[in-house]
Amino acid sequence: MTDTTQTSILDTYSSGFLGMRKNGVYPWHATGVALAAMLVSLLGCAGPATRDNVALVSTVGERPAKSAPPSRPMPPNPMALGSATAAITIIEFSDYQCPYCRRFHEEVLPALRQAYIDTGKVQLIFKDFPLSTHSEAMPAALAGRCAAAQGKFWPMNELLFSHQDKLEATLYPRLAQTLNLDAEAFKKCMQNPALRQAVQRDQNQARGLNINSTPSLLIGRMQGERMVIERVGHGFTNFATLSSELDKLLADGTSTK
Repeated sequence: MTDTTQTSILDTYSSGFLGMRKNGVYPWHATGVALAAMLVSLLGCAGPATRDNVALVSTVGERPAKSAPPSRPMPPNPMALGSATAAITIIEFSDYQCPYCRRFHEEVLPALRQAYIDTGKVQLIFKDFPLSTHSEAMPAALAGRCAAAQGKFWPMNELLFSHQDKLEATLYPRLAQTLNLDAEAFKKCMQNPALRQAVQRDQNQARGLNINSTPSLLIGRMQGERMVIERVGHGFTNFATLSSELDKLLADGTSTK
């Protein structure tokens, strides 16, 4: 696979959710209300001049009518888990140096996969939000995307989080070797400035949605290439809390059909 092809694949998904809007039919600016299900304090990694938002909130407002499907099918997203036709989509903005992101991937994601993703109920889409306070978060994000270009995003994602305290330049090619990636293609990919720009588009997208901490979760329903946001979580969310909210959304979707 050429370097150009790698970039085109990854660029598709750095901008694939720019259709999300903060106003109009998507009620992002509606008043959020804390849910009673949130019984534990949530912790997260905050960007500069921010505080942790410790609540999973529900957006309020009328759900828009279903939009038309995209005019052309999107290729499979290498940074997604689960079916693109799942009833619920979770978009995770994450940072490989954030300990709470690592905790989410180690403690919550396995159960989430078993109960919701592998059963076709939920799709999870990973997006990079490397914080400026974490010097290795951007290089690690590039390593994840270069592995994605060779079909190994999720194995690399797992390795990056499990080696969180060892992230540095010489580690990434070693992890690539562990995954039997093409070493030369991986090296060229890591040096490609277009890839950094793709990560920065994820960052800009997050900031445009008032996200400034990790992990942050957007939970909602896809309508064509857009998302209706129904829950927003900032900080670590345990599986019991997340499961409770997913079950409510799934039940609501069933009752309205």
